[in-house]
Amino acid sequence: MERGKMKLDFLNDDKSSLVKNDFLISNYLALAHRELEFYFNNYANIKTTLGISRLEGLYLLLIGHNSGIAQSRISEILHTDLTLISKLTKSLIDKGFIKKFVNIHDKRKKNICLTEKGELIVPYFLDLYIDFNSTFLKGLSLQEKACLENLLIKVFNNVETFKSKYKQSD
Repeated sequence: MERGKMKLDFLNDDKSSLVKNDFLISNYLALAHRELEFYFNNYANIKTTLGISRLEGLYLLLIGHNSGIAQSRISEILHTDLTLISKLTKSLIDKGFIKKFVNIHDKRKKNICLTEKGELIVPYFLDLYIDFNSTFLKGLSLQEKACLENLLIKVFNNVETFKSKYKQSD
């Protein structure tokens, strides 16, 4: 079967229609994410050439556009727990891409900025994301792109609402 031309056969009953319409939406989202990871790890070859992951690259992009940002704010923006953010921070400090400094308003807090080495690779990551996004969105009109963005935000918000309800019931 040709890559990207997924077709599944379903029986013509109500349950299969539900599976076809609802399951495949989440499956296509998972496939898109998997292709994003594949692109960064294989085509862009960032793990081998730079020794960093796609998520670390995204982290660097965020810091590059928000120099002096706090780890807690990064966690909020990326919707990622602080434990992972702490691990990413340590890894990127060890690799020489970022550094921490004391917040001048609150000495208990630390903020993060890029090092010279980090500043040099941020444009590279920005180009990679632009390249992937142009491939991902190829053939979509501006209206379709805006619609897709709005729909993905709604789906994400639905998941966040579900998670918060689930956490409250524990």
